Amino acid sequence: MKTYKEIDLFKKRVEKIESKLTDLQNERESVKREWASVEQQYESIIIADAVGDEGAKVSELPKLKRKSADLKSKLDELDTRIKAIEDRKKSVLVEQLAELEKGYSREMNKLSRSANELWAKLPELSAQYLLFLNDLGQLKREARELHEEFVRCNAEAGKEYSERFSFPNPMLFDSLNNIHLGVLEKDQKAALEGSLPPYVMLYQLTGEIDMSGNSVAKLAQARRKEK
Repeated sequence: MKTYKEIDLFKKRVEKIESKLTDLQNERESVKREWASVEQQYESIIIADAVGDEGAKVSELPKLKRKSADLKSKLDELDTRIKAIEDRKKSVLVEQLAELEKGYSREMNKLSRSANELWAKLPELSAQYLLFLNDLGQLKREARELHEEFVRCNAEAGKEYSERFSFPNPMLFDSLNNIHLGVLEKDQKAALEGSLPPYVMLYQLTGEIDMSGNSVAKLAQARRKEK
């Protein structure tokens, strides 16, 4: 995915904040479990003493009470720190948006310039494509004239030439092994969206043009070799 230094710094800031929150939340859960355990011990001794259990360690109560208070104080402190980070998170990130936007504008301008450079080449490529088709058509027109002249010559000699005119015909919008030689509008739109036919991806990767219908298998093989 396209990125830039300012957005990387922004993401690192977010990760740092989230990491700190996670550490504090994990610490809070640990302290909470310990506090709950101390509270349970304290309550168990109180109950045991109340029912006359001679094994009740009443002498431990002051120690457990102090420990419970310390842990509760620690819990409250952690809650305060977590809330402070959560409350300040957005405002801290908002402070980064000016630099983020500056980088965004810079990178968007770069991409726009690159796109305009490519678009500027399109008329020439379009002209070359149409001239190429014109050359094909000219050969076909010359072939048809030759065929018609040959038929007339046969007729002059009193013979009828029955063979129909036949010449290689570019199947621009007909399918050749499920590949259209002419560039369909849907294929142009798909390419702009980043989706290319397998035979084009094979050509992009290896320089090979395969119109036999084996481009998918060849593409998979070429990708394996690249790994």
